Amino acid sequence: MPWDLNVFYESGARDGLAGIAAIAQDGIVTNGDDLEPRGDGTVILGTCVTAAVANFDEWRFRRTLDPNWIHSRTAYRDQTGAVDERNLLFLNYPVKSGDVLRAEADNGGNAQIEAALLAIAYGGDPALSVGIPRIAIPPNARWVNGVGATTVTAGALTPCAITWSETFDKDRVYQVLGMIAYSATGYAARLRYRGKSAAVGWFPGVPAGDTAILAQRFYGNFGSFYGDQPPQAELLCSAGDTAQYVELLVA
Repeated sequence: MPWDLNVFYESGARDGLAGIAAIAQDGIVTNGDDLEPRGDGTVILGTCVTAAVANFDEWRFRRTLDPNWIHSRTAYRDQTGAVDERNLLFLNYPVKSGDVLRAEADNGGNAQIEAALLAIAYGGDPALSVGIPRIAIPPNARWVNGVGATTVTAGALTPCAITWSETFDKDRVYQVLGMIAYSATGYAARLRYRGKSAAVGWFPGVPAGDTAILAQRFYGNFGSFYGDQPPQAELLCSAGDTAQYVELLVA
């Protein structure tokens, strides 16, 4: 499974393409605009979330040793705007231990937040998709609802305790095959596994919307957990949100 949703996030007036800070996140090294992958892997998904789409022009990312950028004027969305598959770049961009990743955006010189989100896989393909699942959904798979009530720190990935609607069987191992999340000013959400889970230390996740209808439902291999230790979450929000909403497809 192992993969992370990694985040560049910063408010700034970028008149022309300019860097977005790589914020602190467990599992990897960040320094200024630099983000170091854990090791040999692949960027399998990229998108940019902006605070004001009317001012947004373009964004891009690359390994610093790559002369070419992954560059898009289409794969982005407004944090308060509609979502569809056009917002996403599915790709296969290799990274290696010691590489440095950077992301840039152009917002026409308007001081506003941009978040560039990169899913990096280290091993097998987690088969991420929206719309039609690329994974097989087994019998008895079901969506469970989770709610958190943590006051998050604005602009930081904040751990949030989640109360799940399901009473999990403590003796079972559950697979997580889908995820959707939102918060009032949400930009990204990642799972935090606990205890004996083989996914402890990995942080798969999804872009977060600000309401239920402005969030995207993703399918794929998000890891597994024991029934007595369901995952928690961490949210990246632009304000001190006090409620978090996460739904998982479990089997």
